Amino acid sequence: MKLAVLSEKCEGKVLAKPVYNRHGQIVLNTGRPISKYSVQKLLELGINSVYVEELGTEDIVVEDLIEMRKRIEVLNEMESIFSQAASKKYFSEEKIRGLIREIIMGMSISEKSVLDANSIRNIENTICVHSLNVAILSTLVGIHIGYNFEKLCELALGALFHDIGKAVADGEDHTEKGFEVLRGINSIKAITAIGALQHHEHCDGGGYPKKAQSKDIHEFSKIIAICNEYDNLASMQGIKPSEAVERIVAQTPSRFDEKIIKIFKENTYIYPTGTEVRLSNGKRGIVCNQNKNMPSRPIVKTKEGHCNLMEELTIFIEAA
Repeated sequence: MKLAVLSEKCEGKVLAKPVYNRHGQIVLNTGRPISKYSVQKLLELGINSVYVEELGTEDIVVEDLIEMRKRIEVLNEMESIFSQAASKKYFSEEKIRGLIREIIMGMSISEKSVLDANSIRNIENTICVHSLNVAILSTLVGIHIGYNFEKLCELALGALFHDIGKAVADGEDHTEKGFEVLRGINSIKAITAIGALQHHEHCDGGGYPKKAQSKDIHEFSKIIAICNEYDNLASMQGIKPSEAVERIVAQTPSRFDEKIIKIFKENTYIYPTGTEVRLSNGKRGIVCNQNKNMPSRPIVKTKEGHCNLMEELTIFIEAA
C-alpha cells in the first residue's frame, strides 16, 4: 500500500485501508475505487490522506496502533461525556478510565511504541477524535520518558480531557472552564485536570490563561501542548508529518519544552510507512519500514531494491 494525499489524482485508485466515520461505520472500504464524490466526502470528514493499492507495494502494510473497535468505544464514551459536560451534568469517567488502561497496557508492551503518524488518521476528524489522538501521542511520549503505568494513565486521561472546556466555552477561557469541569468530578485528580488548564501555556510566558513560565508549567501540560499542536497541524490539509514537526521545533524553546521535543522527535515517524519519497541520489521510492529512534532515516523500497538509510549514511530523503 501507498500513502496518498487526497486530491483528484486519487480518483480511480483502489483503497487499501478502510476509512471510518466517528461512529465506527465504514465510509469507504478496502478494495473500493475512489471516485470524485469519495474524495469530496472524505475531505468533508477531515480525512486528508488515504492508503491506496499500487503495483509493487503489496508487501508494505500499515497496522493500526490501536484497534478500531477500542477506538470507537472510547469515542462513543467521549461524545457522551462532552454532551453531559455541555448540559452541565455530572459525568463519571470510570468507564473511559478502564478503556484507557486497556489501551495503555497494549501500547506499553507493544514493539510498536513509536508513532507512525498516519496510523491514527483513518477516521472522521472531530473534537473527540482529536482528543483521542492527543491522548495516544501523549502516552507514547510518556512511555519514552519512563513513566510507570499509573502515571501514564493519569497523563492519558488528562490529554483525553484537555479540550473538555470547549463543551461549555468557545474562546481562550475553555482552558479554565475545562479545569473547573474536571475539578468538579471527585474521582479526577488535580494532576489530570492540569492539562486542560495549561495546554496553551508557553515556556516563555506568552501563553494563556495565566502566562505561566516554564518552571510553573506541569510536565503533563508540556507534553499535551506539543501533542495537541502536532495533531492540529497534521490534521490540516497539505501539512505533512515532517512539516508539522518542523513547525513545532521552530517554536522551541520559546513555546515548547526542549527535552520533551527531543523525545517526541525521536519517537515520531515523520515519513510514515507508505510515503513516496525522493532520495538525494535521485532515486524515488516508498517508505516500507522504519528505524527505531531515527525517524528521518527509514528503509525505502526503490525499483532497484531496498535502501536502508541507517546503512547508506551518505543518502538522505530530499523530498516527500
